[in-house]
Amino acid sequence: MKTELIYNEVISMLNSGADYQSITLSEIAKRCNMGKSTIYEYFSSKDEMVFNSLIYYLDTVIKYFDNDWEGNFDEKMPLFIKIIIVTMKANKWLVLPWTFDTYKNYFTQENQEAVTKLLSSAQNLIMSTFELIVNNNFDNIKEDNIKFAFFGLVAFLSDCIDENIDITGQECNNIVDKCVLLLKEQLQ
Repeated sequence: MKTELIYNEVISMLNSGADYQSITLSEIAKRCNMGKSTIYEYFSSKDEMVFNSLIYYLDTVIKYFDNDWEGNFDEKMPLFIKIIIVTMKANKWLVLPWTFDTYKNYFTQENQEAVTKLLSSAQNLIMSTFELIVNNNFDNIKEDNIKFAFFGLVAFLSDCIDENIDITGQECNNIVDKCVLLLKEQLQ
């Protein structure tokens, strides 16, 4: 399916450290061996292409976790945190809902509604994954505590990372390790 090929190329670029500006419709078309007009058959803009790629990515992650909820917190949480970092690198407001109002003015009323729906979907996927990992590894955690821990994680990451961070580099690994330790302390 062409859309999956497009999604995978966008995510591949993000995972390899590409910043949002370098992900263009032309570059994705070239990487997928298709014309730019073919990309426009599926997406009306670069934003739509990237946002849908991230939703696809998050949905794939949910399916991965769904297959193995017995996994250890120390295995699952670092992967989840890297997913959050990749998502934040592409567009922080997918993870930081309070920043969305800054972007709203750039969209038409019709697009605002579509993007708000997309934002809600992304945040629900992200939060449900976090809740499932936590609930699988800690007993009797209140939902409010899980949300507090999640927003603490997001706030910490928003201070530590920028769009230039290398997801495969040691700096990123150090941040992830620190996040896991902080979450364990907070949730136990």
